[in-house]
Amino acid sequence: MNKFSDLQVVREYQHKDKSKLIKYIEILYSKTSELNKIDNLTERKKEACKRSGIAYDEDADYITLKKDSTISHLIYCYLSYFCHSNKHHSLMANQQLFWRMQRVIMEFIDGGNLDEAIKMSEKSEALLSRIQRQLSELYGSSDLIEMAETEMRKGIIMRSPEERVRKTA
Repeated sequence: MNKFSDLQVVREYQHKDKSKLIKYIEILYSKTSELNKIDNLTERKKEACKRSGIAYDEDADYITLKKDSTISHLIYCYLSYFCHSNKHHSLMANQQLFWRMQRVIMEFIDGGNLDEAIKMSEKSEALLSRIQRQLSELYGSSDLIEMAETEMRKGIIMRSPEERVRKTA
């Protein structure tokens, strides 16, 4: 099985924009996605929508990941079968949790429940620290990531196909 679309759960999934949603999942949740450089999850989701041809709708299931949704299950399957990294899977879940926590905090504030907003804010700060640690563990510093990408591109672009084959042999 080489492609996400080859999974049985994906083949059985029915949606008018199925191919766009599959592309959205691959773009947003891939460990190697260049969108991982976008710190803000909402902006990252907007960009993934744009690149996959889906209209961004903040209430859509593919954005909010409502409980027991098919999209949530597809994302779980993608992370489980194609990312092969518990740390990456945990990072994606924590980022989604942080995003939801921010919504809840705003709802507490709008409802005048500042004590609950403060409690939730403290929890989200701890979660944010965990997210930052996970990002660092997975990707190192942004300077290191950029240096690695530059070196990788140089290694691929600057060599002829014959040199690349000899280098890997």
